[in-house]
Amino acid sequence: MKNITSRVFSFIIVQCLLLTAFKGTEVAAEYMDRNLTDWRSAYYYKILETYSNWVETTSSADMKKRPIQFTIYDMDKNGTPELLIQDYWETTVYEYVKGNGIYPGQDAVKIGNLDSYQTVLCSYPNGNGIIAYHNGQDATVVRLFYFDKGNLYEKMIYNKYDDSDYGKPPKEFVPGTHYLTMYDLLDDYVFWEYERTVNK
Repeated sequence: MKNITSRVFSFIIVQCLLLTAFKGTEVAAEYMDRNLTDWRSAYYYKILETYSNWVETTSSADMKKRPIQFTIYDMDKNGTPELLIQDYWETTVYEYVKGNGIYPGQDAVKIGNLDSYQTVLCSYPNGNGIIAYHNGQDATVVRLFYFDKGNLYEKMIYNKYDDSDYGKPPKEFVPGTHYLTMYDLLDDYVFWEYERTVNK
């Protein structure tokens, strides 16, 4: 219990520091005025937790060489996006489960990891899932990742191990797909921007 209390206190401190950094801006006003009770709160705290662990365990040189980024995307198309945190080797996928824990970050529940080395994430317009796209001189690999009942699954859509497809965009293999924008860990304003877009 003592450890949990300490972590919650640390999150509160980080939040206050971020608010100070954004002082006087519209973003800061939203943080202070909004009742954080949904997926935004859960993912916001998960991002803070990830950032804190990253800073504690990674040298400044490696932080520049291998940055951690995130995006939010509604994989299962149920109206609530998933959180995807990507480091150099893999992407961790979280879904929002309200009431899962005693503090908001625990409501971001890990579904699983997908291999994302030299891979970009793309939308999947045809239902449940997200596209992991690798296009290099060694190979072109298109994989679909989707989840069901808390489990992450992989399906190979296309793979060819030569350079004949080098330079082709992912929409050549998955019509209607597009690259997902990745954000730095402290770019949590994205959560509010996502809300505005959905409400339009």
